Amino acid sequence: MTEMVNSSHHDKTTIRQACALGAKLTALNETARACRIDPRLQIVCEGRMEAGHRMYGAETEIDTQSEACEELADAINYAAIARMHGAWTWRWRLAGWLVGVAWRVMR
Repeated sequence: MTEMVNSSHHDKTTIRQACALGAKLTALNETARACRIDPRLQIVCEGRMEAGHRMYGAETEIDTQSEACEELADAINYAAIARMHGAWTWRWRLAGWLVGVAWRVMR
């Protein structure tokens, strides 16, 4: 009997998790269309959304603005590492500038 109750709870949790992931991917699709995101980037975003969902589950109580700013800071850190390795190009400079603009917009 206990196994049946645990199995039923597990099934409900799995369904909730799948619904939450579906909602996240739907929101991502809508966002990609609204922002005219390149389909190749959208595919990368979908993979990262799924991986994040596996790691953090259906958690929705996050400070999205602060989290986005931290991710933008990571992009600048990658630019710095590229520069350190002599891989600094106009693309890194432009990307860094755009990230800086995005960071200021999000603050």
